[in-house]
Amino acid sequence: MHVDAPTMILLTGGIALIAALSLGNEWRRGREPAIGFWSIGFACIAAGSTLSVSRMAGWYLAGIWLPHGLLVMGHACFLAGVAMHVGVRPRPVWLAALLPWAVCYLLPADLGSAPLLVLVNSLTVSVYALACAWLLLRADDGSANQRMLGGLFAFHGLVYAVRAGLVGVEGAFVNLGRFEGFAVSAGLFHGVFVAVLLALLMTSAVRGRRESDLAILAHIDPLTGVYNRRAFLGMSSKALAAPAPRHAAPVAVMLFDLDHFKRLNDTHGHAFGDRVLQEFVATARACLPREAVFARLGGEEFAVFLPRTSAGDASSLGWAIVEAFAGGPGNSAGATVSVGVAAATVAQPVDALVEAADAALYEAKRRGRNRVELVLFEAPPELGRSALPGHPVPAHQCA
Repeated sequence: MHVDAPTMILLTGGIALIAALSLGNEWRRGREPAIGFWSIGFACIAAGSTLSVSRMAGWYLAGIWLPHGLLVMGHACFLAGVAMHVGVRPRPVWLAALLPWAVCYLLPADLGSAPLLVLVNSLTVSVYALACAWLLLRADDGSANQRMLGGLFAFHGLVYAVRAGLVGVEGAFVNLGRFEGFAVSAGLFHGVFVAVLLALLMTSAVRGRRESDLAILAHIDPLTGVYNRRAFLGMSSKALAAPAPRHAAPVAVMLFDLDHFKRLNDTHGHAFGDRVLQEFVATARACLPREAVFARLGGEEFAVFLPRTSAGDASSLGWAIVEAFAGGPGNSAGATVSVGVAAATVAQPVDALVEAADAALYEAKRRGRNRVELVLFEAPPELGRSALPGHPVPAHQCA
């Protein structure tokens, strides 16, 4: 099959340039570092593709050696972008793969098969592409687009590994200066195919991550980092509606309200009050089990949904948080918290549990604050004091 090599090369370069500009525009919207590196990577490939046409005029350095290096540099940028996309810090040692290519500058100029340069280039690109695939496919929170991008990088890396294995095979790389050889022709088609799909999947992966981040932010309180009221009610209702025995009764809801918080704000300022809220969240998180749904309902009021938790365990946990917060090293203002607990051994909607916990919280405030009061749903629900009388030493210990 006849392949118009210069046309294919320039087509690849044009696609890479469009991808670089498109990703650059995406970067301007959100300033995500991953998109910036991907844009630079495609710019390197676009420049290398354009320069490689000059080999037909007999220019080895500008037509063969430098384009090979720009291809490697482009894939190094791809790897840095992938690492940032999945939350891994890029390492400067990754650029060490450029050293073998740079050493090839010392070799005699070869416009023919240039076996060593092709071998170094193919192996380096293969390693970078497979590393990209490994990072993308092992990410726990990867979207479908991210997994497809990882699969494409895996395919790309395997193709270049095969390309490296063809070095020295008769007919594979006949003459690089004239783009002759079946491996050269196959590589031109592969370059166009992969450049298009990489650009599309990178853009889709970035937009998917951006939408996912926005969805998360819509359910997170920006000051404390815990869920907001909407997320709490939704997740708690979903948990209660799940089939038994995963979220079967008993369950409990705890409401927390920091005591005299307005006075603390008026005395020390709102910035200090914000730090107290953050300190309380850190204290409570150290005490709560992993399955707890922890949220800020607004102001100084917080809530916790506890699946598979008895009244006694919930009360004990509430007392543990009360004592840990009051005696915490970061609580310089001596702030305290009151807790209302609603526990159920029979099915109850989350709204009813929250309402009952709010009544228990009011009782805790009325009885002097810095304490826990409990409502137990049986038949009918009744309001009572903490299952642990007085000011007990909690059975639950905070980490």
